[in-house]
Amino acid sequence: MKKTSKIILGIILLLIILIIIYMTKCDPDTKTPPSTPTPPTLEDENAIPNQYVISFSDSILENGVMVPLDDAAIESLLDSLIPQGDTILRRCLCNQMVLVAPVDTVTPQERRLEAEAKLEPQGGGTKYGVSSLNYALQIRPVTDSVQFNYDFGFQYVQNKLPREDELVAKVAIVDTGFDPSHIALTSNVWTNPNDSPDGADNDNNCIDDDINGADISTHLSSFNMSDGHGTAVAGKVMGAFGGGYPPNVYLQMINVKFTHHDPVTDRQTGDLFDAVCGMKYSISVGASVMTASFGLYQDSVSSLLEDVVLLAKKHNVTIIAAAGNDSIDIDTLPFYPASFARIEGFENVISVGAVDDANKLAGFSNHGKESVLLAAPGVNQNILSLVGGSGTLTMDGTSIAVPIVASTVSIIKAHNPNISPTDLRLCLFKNVSADDLLLSQINKGVFNPDEALKACGITPH
Repeated sequence: MKKTSKIILGIILLLIILIIIYMTKCDPDTKTPPSTPTPPTLEDENAIPNQYVISFSDSILENGVMVPLDDAAIESLLDSLIPQGDTILRRCLCNQMVLVAPVDTVTPQERRLEAEAKLEPQGGGTKYGVSSLNYALQIRPVTDSVQFNYDFGFQYVQNKLPREDELVAKVAIVDTGFDPSHIALTSNVWTNPNDSPDGADNDNNCIDDDINGADISTHLSSFNMSDGHGTAVAGKVMGAFGGGYPPNVYLQMINVKFTHHDPVTDRQTGDLFDAVCGMKYSISVGASVMTASFGLYQDSVSSLLEDVVLLAKKHNVTIIAAAGNDSIDIDTLPFYPASFARIEGFENVISVGAVDDANKLAGFSNHGKESVLLAAPGVNQNILSLVGGSGTLTMDGTSIAVPIVASTVSIIKAHNPNISPTDLRLCLFKNVSADDLLLSQINKGVFNPDEALKACGITPH
């Protein structure tokens, strides 16, 4: 009898478990999609093996005076910082940063700490720079693009040369590179006024002929267009809402590619060194807005990323950052640069999650009551295709929500280049919509472009 009771009890428990599993799969509010990747939790877990980074300051404090750290001083520091046998793999904008491989007998962690100690000047003063490990970054949509059955759908994008009375904003697309010949982008591609196509480095940034931007990982002005992600982001900035942007605004798109092609996955991949270098490049050429559809899970923030975000703030550059696509609470496990948004002093970072057409947080979207400030449409979003230079595709992801906010921020910056990060946030937060569920997941609500423009005194088009 006892044996029979145990069998019956086991069957009942099994039925309860199966019912719970079935109800979970059928629950429309379930936020974790199948096969969601588990992000790393330890700082070194996604560090790239056998690489460390040295980043130099723009200037240092000597005898109470800030003195520029020139090329000669940096070369001298490199000689003392990089031990014999270590190899410089890549340089960023001449020598602003260097990526180094240590000798086989030394770990990158050990070498990073050695460099950090040497970067502290004797007798005090401002540090010569910082050292860090290098990390692989996430830059991917949730779903592959699927071809739509209709032709070019961005007719409202204004392709034209700027007029003298137009308000200009420079937008750096720090991404996989966009197609500058695309019909929706070609007239809005930024032109570098300090360089010319003569094979020389006229603006002294160690990139020859960076007329419209640069491929940071190769330090070339040419682009290997093997991925449509950057074109998707650029296209969304250009046509983020149906009326286009106001007729007196001209957006200049700076093409900043920091990724490289991975032959194993046949996708673009990127690392922290090149992303930070791309951000530095964007600041140096005068961008006022920067898209960051990439990120890095870390318990403690990388000093490289922290420094470049603060440098952007110093130059009043707003960074629109993707919250990430792993259904993770990034209040608990930070995802940078998006998670800077919750930290005092980093008001120039606007973090963006993704919602569907019902303004519900997308199942893949990261969340965080403090870390994710806003949400924007990021499910089944029309984007520009590389196919034929004029097609459209559809894509999901917080990276596709980013340019919707970036478009409005760019318009505001065109009208008011000196707007403070705090005042800009106040405009962006105006009349956002959110139900109780969404307010339990993110900070403010679903972004409203028209209301943000009106809050900043701009009439929506």
